[in-house]
Parts: sequence; structure tokens; C-alpha cells
Amino acid sequence: MASTNNPRGYDNDLTHIIIELFANAKELKATLKANNIFTLRNLYAAVKKGDVRKHVRWKNGDPTGQEMITEEMFDDLLLVPSFLNWLQNCHGTLPEYPIDIGADVTLRKFNMFLLLDDHGRGGLHGDGTVSYDPSTAYKSNLRHKRSSVPPVVQPTPLPTPPLPSNNPTAATQPTACNNDPAPAASAPTPSTGSNNNSPNTTAGNNSAAGSSTTMTSASAASGTTTGNVLTISINNKLNRESQSKMAASVPSIEAGGQVQNNNFIMSDPFLDIDDFAIRA
Repeated sequence: MASTNNPRGYDNDLTHIIIELFANAKELKATLKANNIFTLRNLYAAVKKGDVRKHVRWKNGDPTGQEMITEEMFDDLLLVPSFLNWLQNCHGTLPEYPIDIGADVTLRKFNMFLLLDDHGRGGLHGDGTVSYDPSTAYKSNLRHKRSSVPPVVQPTPLPTPPLPSNNPTAATQPTACNNDPAPAASAPTPSTGSNNNSPNTTAGNNSAAGSSTTMTSASAASGTTTGNVLTISINNKLNRESQSKMAASVPSIEAGGQVQNNNFIMSDPFLDIDDFAIRA
């Protein structure tokens, strides 16, 4: 029968066991008090003594007399020391990791212990009782230490400093940034021609797509000029169509003819400056 009054005169450990495992049973408190069992140590001693056990179970220890507690409650009470030893064996060694009665002893764990057989409890006596086993507790000790040690975090390696440059002015030069604008292309430098009668123009780019090619007597790679006359002969690489286009763009030019100007200008996608041979 459960009681609403907390046990009085018992130590904290036995008080917790009475309330948690036996629902603060009134009849249990009465028989413990009658047999001077007020501490957990008293309970351990009473379990080992047959005559005390009889007095806990029956009034005046007479099996034919009045029953103090039920047989089921009596059997559970006798297993409390084994239950505490089982908890300690699973938790660790007594010197380093003693169990906390108030935190570790629960009705759920006690019911689990009661369901285990002698092998499951790790008992060595064959009767379901469990003694404190230092070797078993030590194995639990190692597991407890492994689980309590935080994982080792590898430090982040420091970045390697850049090697010193052999250029003494490199330290004063700003480094390039991806966001910096690209440098502007430098303007072409006009060249000075040798002909005094007309302005000179450098040769332009010649691409496969076709571009305007300007060639003067000053920009010719070879050949000479006589006065204002520049003689140009066209290689055989030019086909008739290209020659016709050339003649149509500059009417004064004919294949193998002469040009009476200093500047020779031709626009044709098929022509390249290498297609001309300059001769005096």
C-alpha cells in the first residue's frame, strides 16, 4: 500500500529506494523500522542474515504468524543490493565512477534488471544475485572514459608565407586584382616616310576575312622608287577574279601596269601583302 508521507529517519539513499522502487509502501516502512533498518548499509546486512529476513517478512519472524510484507515485495527487496551492484558493474569502478543512487536508480532500470536471467545480469553465483566485480567494472570504466573524452580536433595549418622576390622593387609594386580593369591598348606610332611628295602610311593588318591594305613606297619591304613612280607586278597567285576586282576598285591599276601615285591602296578579301613583288 502506497503512502503519501515521506519516510522519516532513513538516510537519503534508502529513502529514494523506498519511494522510487516500492512506491513509498507503508507496510515496507513499518517492517524496516521494526527491524532497525534505516540505512542502505543496514539493508545490505539484513539481506545476509536469515533471521533478520524472517522478521522482515513475518511478524516476530514466525512464518505461521502475521505477514509484514508480501512475498513479491520481499523478493524484490532482497534483490536491491544485487541491483545496485549490477548498476555499478555497468557504470565503472567504485573509486572512479561510483553510481549516483538518486540519479541512476529508477524503477524502469529495476524492472529491466528483474527481467534478466543470471547470465544476463552477469552473476557468478547461479542464483540471480550479483556481486560487485572489479574486472567487469574496469571494462565499463574504459568505455566510460572513451565516451567522455571529446574528439581531437586537428588544428588548421597556417598558410605558407610567399617566398621573397629577387626583384628589389617587387615589394613596392601593387599586386594585380581580378577586379582591376584591363590595361588600355597603346596607340600605334606613325612612321616617317622617305618620300617628300606625299604623306606616308604604314601597312595595315591583313586578315583572312579581308581588310584594307595600304602600301606606300616608304613601307615597301624592297624595291625602289623613281620620282613618283612605283612599279608593281602581280604574282601568279592572283586569279582573274581578284585582278578584275583590283582594277575595278582603282581604275588606274591594271595587271602588270604602273601606278602614278605614291600610295597604292587595295581592298580585297582574297589579297595579302605577300602576293605582291616590288621591283624598280
